[in-house]
Amino acid sequence: MISVIIPVYNVEEYIRYCLESLEKQTYKDFEVILVNDGSQDNSLKVIKEYIEFSAMDIRVISQENAGVSVARNVGIEVAKGEYVAFIDSDDMAHPDYLNKHLANIKKTGSDISVCSRKEVEENASEYCDELQKLEVNMYTREQMLENMLWGKEQAGIWSLLCKRSVLGDSKFAVGVSYGEDLEMVWRLISSASSIAVDNTKLYGYRVRSNSAMGKFSPKRLDGMRLFEKLADYLNVVVPDFAPLFYKYGVARWVWATMWQAAVASNSYKIFKENVKPFSPKERMRRLITYPVFKVRFSSIVYCICPYFYYLFVRIIRRKLRNVT
Repeated sequence: MISVIIPVYNVEEYIRYCLESLEKQTYKDFEVILVNDGSQDNSLKVIKEYIEFSAMDIRVISQENAGVSVARNVGIEVAKGEYVAFIDSDDMAHPDYLNKHLANIKKTGSDISVCSRKEVEENASEYCDELQKLEVNMYTREQMLENMLWGKEQAGIWSLLCKRSVLGDSKFAVGVSYGEDLEMVWRLISSASSIAVDNTKLYGYRVRSNSAMGKFSPKRLDGMRLFEKLADYLNVVVPDFAPLFYKYGVARWVWATMWQAAVASNSYKIFKENVKPFSPKERMRRLITYPVFKVRFSSIVYCICPYFYYLFVRIIRRKLRNVT
């Protein structure tokens, strides 16, 4: 059986669509664990109304607002399944999301299956695109970690189906606002013996105009601190890979944050204030030997002149918007 864990907070407009996407799953042996994290809207009411006519095995746990990490950890504690998946309450799964994940694990003998995602519009009510038949690749944990470090493979907590045994005692970091989901992904990958990667877009990621990820906040510093601790953890669990992560891991995370800050900051002055806590020049210097050109080149630009870097990112962003 699969346990699908869904943290819920003020998503009355979307939670029904999320549940409907699970109702349509071609694989049926799963439970849904909804952790209502102190929602102040009608999310809980919508859920209770849905349960009345649903054929799914749904459990609802309500708690005072404590954050998404605590909600997911509560879900992990009560999960009964041999496998665990995490879905966000405003997103949707393709009907073959669970079935294909599980097939990939059984076919390759892996501990974790990773899929890709497709962005859906804010008002989308379903996600049921025709799937491409893509090759499933299998990696050792060291190979997958290195691929993630170089950006060759991407994995979000939403993209995983993992064996419950891989979770072990791992929990999402609490008391932080950014980076806790990605840090958990790295921990899970480092705990697996092998990982199946299927770039089929099995997950529908809803792009919301008021999403916190589209804004910049000083709280993003939480993510850097988590990744600094992650480096020490990886040194114990995967010592052969750890030196690479020590050299590039935190710096690569800061690079992504710097890029987001440049996009979100309406002036160079604001950009400088936003990135100052991240010791940006020190981090960017580490990336001048990074193997990916975009990262290496933009890091060199920042080290030479932060203002040129800011302009460079803004110009690239504008051109991409014009293309789309």
